[in-house]
Amino acid sequence: MSDRTRARNHSGFTLIELLVVIAIIAILIGLLVPAVQKVREAAARVKGENNLRQIGIAVAGYEVTAKVYPPSWGPGLKGNGSWLRHILPFVEQENANLSTVIPTYISPMLSNYDRATSVGTNYAVASYAAVVGSGSSNGPYNGVLVQSTNPTVMAPRIRVSNVTDGTSNTVIVGERPFAPDLVWGWWDSYDYYPADYQQGAANTSIQYGSGTSGTCPSGPNYYGPGNSDNACDFHHFWGPGTGGGQWLFGDGSVRGLSYSAALIIPSLATRSGKETVDISQY
Repeated sequence: MSDRTRARNHSGFTLIELLVVIAIIAILIGLLVPAVQKVREAAARVKGENNLRQIGIAVAGYEVTAKVYPPSWGPGLKGNGSWLRHILPFVEQENANLSTVIPTYISPMLSNYDRATSVGTNYAVASYAAVVGSGSSNGPYNGVLVQSTNPTVMAPRIRVSNVTDGTSNTVIVGERPFAPDLVWGWWDSYDYYPADYQQGAANTSIQYGSGTSGTCPSGPNYYGPGNSDNACDFHHFWGPGTGGGQWLFGDGSVRGLSYSAALIIPSLATRSGKETVDISQY
């Protein structure tokens, strides 16, 4: 065999060498994909925090303008509707209609983010719900963004001065992804108490600790893991991220709380319960 023939025979990969290279590439991809997913989740989480901060600024702007917090549902600055309707001018969405998808109202961590308008009803949805308080589904509403018990009657007038537990110690909005069929979760539902609350949650607000009825398990439902494909998980606060969800406090701060914080959310949900709560461990 000539020297030229030997050189040509040794210039390519052997089968074993090729398999080793493929295996190395597969391992690298296996290591890279989870890392990319974590980076994407972290970026989405930061964007979600910014959404809640904007909502917090809008709620504060409403309170300054109207001299009362927006009702979770009832008459307000934008007629009769949900708190998310009433704060539209403060998120630069003054002319939004019910089918308008408002990115600020939707967690970027949701897998069904692009399906944010119900096809059957043409109502846009939201993944954040107001905290009307802690207790049974029928009230009393002892939170900050409380609701009216009658569509023609103003909700109780709650101001910053009424939050005697301290705005930094009171949650006013939490994550709660919309239902998979997009029927529940419209940012300005026309459904009204008591029909929604008999199901444990309204489209735009939740009485923390309220029960459910119908085809979903009986309550009380609190703060815990959920699945975007399970319609019953619409009835409680949960986050689409890993290990917990994000909460907006009355002072405008946003904090991620693990699901173990379910023990303290009832205290954080009230405006004047005189509770002392340490959230540092959650």
